[in-house]
Amino acid sequence: MGSRRNRRGSTVLEFAILGVPLMIMVFAFFEVLFMSASTVMLASATEEVSRNLYTGQFQRGTKNTEEDLKNLICAQAVLIQCNEDLLVDVRDFNDWAGVSLPKLIKSDGSYAVSSTPSSTETVTIQGERIVVMRVVYRWRLMTPGIAYFLRGAWVGKKYLFHARVFIVEPWDFLGS
Repeated sequence: MGSRRNRRGSTVLEFAILGVPLMIMVFAFFEVLFMSASTVMLASATEEVSRNLYTGQFQRGTKNTEEDLKNLICAQAVLIQCNEDLLVDVRDFNDWAGVSLPKLIKSDGSYAVSSTPSSTETVTIQGERIVVMRVVYRWRLMTPGIAYFLRGAWVGKKYLFHARVFIVEPWDFLGS
């Protein structure tokens, strides 16, 4: 008659072998889901804020500093944290030949320009100027090993990026 084997503990071993990778995949799924939703929100917020810039509404308002611009984006993209991980870079040019943009991200993954906006310097973009607005958010990855599968991810970080290029509509700042 065959020998009886003690099978106690086999369920725990099977769960340890299959459960841990399954849990990592579930966490990775939700992280990619939140990252995708944040990318869409960041794009939508950038579009909305840039619309306020190219129509002159932002410049004519009382809250028109660089910090206010960043806060407008944060108010609309609710899944991102409004801290040093969010970079808003707005530059204006006279003509297309003069458009020259610095890199935003260094090879080590840090920001090449300051992510701290000025609370005193106003955004003074006048009409009929070419404007490049770039918004970058440094998403800190939480799921172990997911950076290996995400294209363009640095160790522990993925950058969400959206840009707008537009010509500001002409308007009269003095109201004459």
